[in-house]
Amino acid sequence: MNVIRKMKTAVLSVVALVLGMTATAQAGLINTSPIDTWEGAGAVHNNAGGGVVLWFLILLALMLIVIISAAKAEKDHEREHG
Repeated sequence: MNVIRKMKTAVLSVVALVLGMTATAQAGLINTSPIDTWEGAGAVHNNAGGGVVLWFLILLALMLIVIISAAKAEKDHEREHG
């Protein structure tokens, strides 16, 4: 049973790490444009609609799940093994 908990915690940690890296990469792309001159250029909306904020909130939720899961696993282990 502990193997399943450890595996679940590890998988959630990896998912949170990947999402964090994705959010960081997206944040680095904000305010970038291949357009050198703005003469005749149309509007450019990077991440219109708050995409970065959404991914950040998802990342925070996953991190909380990992922390709570790890704390619960530690508490259960301590209870079982003194």
